[in-house]
Amino acid sequence: MSAEAATRAGSAPWPGFPNFFCIGAMRTGSTSLHAYLDQHPDIFMSRQKETDYFVFSGDTSVVPTRGHHRYRAETLDDYRKQFRGWNGETAIGEVSPSYLLYPHVAERIGATVPDARVICCLRDPVERTYSHYSFNRKYDLEEVESFGEALDLETERGAYDGYCFAYTHLSLYDRQLARYFDVFDASRIHVYLFDDFKRDPVGVLQGIFAFLGVDPDFEPDTSVAHNRSGVVGNPLLRRIHALRPLRRWLLRTLPPGPVSRFGRVVMKDLPPIEPQVRERLNRVFHDDLLRLEHRIGRDLSGWRNEGGGA
Repeated sequence: MSAEAATRAGSAPWPGFPNFFCIGAMRTGSTSLHAYLDQHPDIFMSRQKETDYFVFSGDTSVVPTRGHHRYRAETLDDYRKQFRGWNGETAIGEVSPSYLLYPHVAERIGATVPDARVICCLRDPVERTYSHYSFNRKYDLEEVESFGEALDLETERGAYDGYCFAYTHLSLYDRQLARYFDVFDASRIHVYLFDDFKRDPVGVLQGIFAFLGVDPDFEPDTSVAHNRSGVVGNPLLRRIHALRPLRRWLLRTLPPGPVSRFGRVVMKDLPPIEPQVRERLNRVFHDDLLRLEHRIGRDLSGWRNEGGGA
């Protein structure tokens, strides 16, 4: 904790809610982001990533996704328990990628924390969609062995499993971000790209620190990559890996370094996306990407397979 935070500790009242939200997208390094932000001495992160409070919060019309986290904060009391231990840190936040998809979340956050800051990471939509599918395969949530066939089933699965199978819908970024720009002033929304995060994680994080109003010169340890993409090759290890209680216990018990090294050993790289499937997805995302370029002021022609770069 910084000296300034230490001075405030014990006298500053709990503000009631966090003051910044990392809203996604899924499969853009959000697990690593939570861990890296938590290292900053003047940032306090929720005890668990993905509280999903503003998705559910007692709303029975929202269908929980298959395999949803046991620790989701479904009541206000549950949610506030996630921030026990706050000791005067300036920035208080949480990371819930589901916040980008569900239409009511932006208004719900805006009504509760009108001066909130919003952070969003975006990734090449084709690559994000494929990583989402491989994530489901890795955790035995997806039984369909063909990526193309899984895409065919997306519409009929939507109402059944929330964002679990929302492969392309979660990659239509402008449609989702527009809701946040309708609720919050653009100065309170920070969008960065996964490509930049991979290339220069410390630089991106320091930009986020500046956006949050905390020391931008702090250098977090980004040597450990969390929840990396890929598939578990060994069938027995894949079944063990899919056991959420065991996996959570191992992640809580073992140091991050050995966990990351073990993951590099057992995980196989994804096979290439079939050209016809990639072309199909390029058509799905093309118009949304054009609108997104205008909204965030970035050249995304590389994502549209038209040369250039992000």
